[in-house]
Amino acid sequence: MRWLVLLLVLSGELFASGGAAATPHHASIKDLLYPMINATLFFGFLIYKLKKPTSEMFNKNYDEIKSQVEFSEKKNNEADHALKNIQNKLNNIPEEEKRIKADFESDFEKYKELAQQDLEAGITRTKKEFDGKFESEKEAGIFSLQSELLTAIVADTKKIIAGSNELKVKATKKILADI
Repeated sequence: MRWLVLLLVLSGELFASGGAAATPHHASIKDLLYPMINATLFFGFLIYKLKKPTSEMFNKNYDEIKSQVEFSEKKNNEADHALKNIQNKLNNIPEEEKRIKADFESDFEKYKELAQQDLEAGITRTKKEFDGKFESEKEAGIFSLQSELLTAIVADTKKIIAGSNELKVKATKKILADI
């Protein structure tokens, strides 16, 4: 291959010199024929050798640009979709506000009912506890008063019996008769 290139370069130079230096040279179309052949061969050879790498380079660039365009289209579609969603949300703000208010009202009513039920249950429970505590304290107070009354009666009876001999004898007889 190198020999072919060397041969082309040298043959062009030999043809261009014309071979005779002593004869005067007049310009003619034939003077351009050999350099044109050399140039055609040189550029043909360059095209032949550079066709594949140049084609690969352009194909590679084409593929890169194509993938970038596809990526850009995909991102553009995603952005359009996101924009439409946001615009729908912005357009639906009044309806969304109404829905949220309605949900709040219904939740508030449910909470109000539950709070009322809890309050009523608490009042009922507290009333029952109070009534039970009141009854137990009432019974304890009555028992305490009864025991104090009984203690006072027993003490008064002891005083009365202790003050009279006749009553002492009667009490002793009655106790012994019960035994």
